[in-house]
Amino acid sequence: MRNRSFFYFPARTKEQAEPVWRAARLPFSALLPLGRRNRGAEQPDPSAFRLQKLWRGSALPRLLGLCGGAVLAAGAAAPLIHIPIAGSISYLQHPNYFSSCNIGELVILAAAGLSIVCALLKRFKLLWLTGTIALAQLIATLATFQHSAAAVVAKADQPDLVDPMLMWASAALQHARFEWGIAVIGAGAAMVLAAAACEVRKGRRDDKAA
Repeated sequence: MRNRSFFYFPARTKEQAEPVWRAARLPFSALLPLGRRNRGAEQPDPSAFRLQKLWRGSALPRLLGLCGGAVLAAGAAAPLIHIPIAGSISYLQHPNYFSSCNIGELVILAAAGLSIVCALLKRFKLLWLTGTIALAQLIATLATFQHSAAAVVAKADQPDLVDPMLMWASAALQHARFEWGIAVIGAGAAMVLAAAACEVRKGRRDDKAA
């Protein structure tokens, strides 16, 4: 009688057991019915879906408009120019003889307040106006300061000058430098303009979809 090992199977038994061995090698998820597999699949994160909807909807222009208005309001107190001995100059803190800062203070604060109101009321087209005005006022302030400083330095360079105060002012203005408040106001104006641009792009996309 032939010796048979413990793992010996007759031919018919092997044919019957072959599907069982193949199924044992498959992952457990492949053995589940299709319905149960779908129920066990990972579902999309609802928070991620809400975030995507927030970015695609009108909430993004509103958020940019509100943040841009707040940054503009904060930039009014940020230092724009630093003059040795005289200190830093901002729209809210400046000497009386800087007339451009007197006007710029009202313009920047008005642009900041109107940007926030327009963003809350979803009047995004008006943000083009407020952002452009704030950016133009910043450029005008810097250009006016540069022109005034150049005029004082040119006047102080006259050989027959005997005014020590003018000479002191010329020396101080030659070492003046711009401060980080320029970047703050520029960023606020850019955010306001970006809010208006996002709304225009959204409107064009909706028109194409229709």
